[in-house]
Amino acid sequence: PADIRVALSASYGLGGHIDVEQVHDGGDASPRQQLGPTTWDNLVLSHGVVELDTLWNWYEATARGIIKRKNGTILLLGAAFGGAAWLARGGPRGTCATLGLAGPVLPSLRFAALATIPMFVAGALVGDGFRVTLDLVPGVLIAPFVEEVVYRGLLVAAVHRAGGVGFGWAATVSAVLFGAGHVAWTTAPGLGDVLVFLVTGVGGAWFAWLLRARGFVLADTIALHAAMNLAWMVFGVAENAVGGVVANVGRAATVAITIVVTRRAARRAAAEEEEEEDAAAPPERASRPSPR
Repeated sequence: PADIRVALSASYGLGGHIDVEQVHDGGDASPRQQLGPTTWDNLVLSHGVVELDTLWNWYEATARGIIKRKNGTILLLGAAFGGAAWLARGGPRGTCATLGLAGPVLPSLRFAALATIPMFVAGALVGDGFRVTLDLVPGVLIAPFVEEVVYRGLLVAAVHRAGGVGFGWAATVSAVLFGAGHVAWTTAPGLGDVLVFLVTGVGGAWFAWLLRARGFVLADTIALHAAMNLAWMVFGVAENAVGGVVANVGRAATVAITIVVTRRAARRAAAEEEEEEDAAAPPERASRPSPR
């Protein structure tokens, strides 16, 4: 993940502009336009929730002359809802339905709790002890919701169902952007950055498949994403999304459980639908031989 994770209620200064200068050449009455310097607005992050001291330590070090530039990604959740609203053209309810934010939450919580049991077991075995810190607030409660709404709700569910884009294209673009968003682009990408991109990118594709296979219920992927982050963070499994052998065995088992449970649920739903169709069909009338 990036060096700093923060959930904000507002951000300003997301822009810049290129100055244009008029140049008069000798003997030419008409000036020509020439591009000048590019300037960027000051970024202001307002009213946020972040780890206890990470952002403050960065600010304090900068004030003392220790300047360390950081790159990052700002996810505009309001833009996601706006994009879904434009695609849905159905008001708030239509927007939430397009994103997949409709239906009960309790089944999604049960599904996530069952699927992530192997990850909690693996974390307890190889993790760095049990710890509860303020990191859990953005990492477990906020980031999963924001990322699922943007990467799966908007870029997959809304774009595919309301925008008419093929599911494969939508899932691929979403997975690539999801993977890139977990790389700290502060320096030239190294092997660790490549591994983080591959792991999270494949995870993004799996989340997209799971979203469609479970009927575009975004609460399922939000709850699962949150539970997986909780298992990873509460035991201090690793500093990034790659992890070790045992941790990845637990994660693979979680993926396998979600696939098995989802396929069984799909077969059960198909069987119930077939029974309902058979029950609703009129009984066949027995044919009688015609009299001679």
